[in-house]
Amino acid sequence: MKIVQITDIHVNKLFEFTNDINVQSNFLTVLDNAMNEMPDLVVLSGDLGHNEVQIDVYQWIKSEMDSRGVPYRVIGGNHDDVDKLTQVYDEIQGESPYFSLQMEGYKFLFLNTITGKLDEQQLNWFKSEINTGIDGIFMHHPPLLAGVPHMDGRYAMQEREPFLDVIQAVGGRHRIFTGHYHTERTLEYGNITVYITPSTIVQISDKSEIFTADHYQPGYRLIEFLEDGFRTWVRYIWN
Repeated sequence: MKIVQITDIHVNKLFEFTNDINVQSNFLTVLDNAMNEMPDLVVLSGDLGHNEVQIDVYQWIKSEMDSRGVPYRVIGGNHDDVDKLTQVYDEIQGESPYFSLQMEGYKFLFLNTITGKLDEQQLNWFKSEINTGIDGIFMHHPPLLAGVPHMDGRYAMQEREPFLDVIQAVGGRHRIFTGHYHTERTLEYGNITVYITPSTIVQISDKSEIFTADHYQPGYRLIEFLEDGFRTWVRYIWN
């Protein structure tokens, strides 16, 4: 099974640039390249919108995804509007949208960290689900610090310890696929591996506590589950 993860698109208003970047063009370029990989599933892992996002942004992204004819799932990020998301995407319901997906013999969890953390209700749901045998977890915020000072110091996931404790209490290796940090990272913590996927707008430097761009090449992640193992890698679109 092959999955493409695309994250941190940051469309504020249709046909307007975000921070002087043509984010719609970047997203479509990444999406078109990703479709060449022949994925079985595409995951958009948060920050589809940017700040005061309008509902037509989500409708536009949905239209583009629907036109590709590939199954996809969407979770929110801290820049998203949960009410508008729930109006557009059938897979996301309620004020705290989180869900599971079984596909081709694999099971995945999709968590909601729009508020920067998991609330008690979601954490209890996660406790029950993780014991059923999980092949991967998708969430916007990485549950570990990543050595990116600007993000670690200001925008890290809150109340990480209860979440990590739940996973560590369960045997086996657990893979978590995230975004949010606008960088590429692989982090290890006990029986947990966290993969951070780069953005489609800009990548953030790990050498500064204030926002500093590292580079502007959009990227996406490929995730492949094989009969004899697992592999994942990132591809950038170089201009």
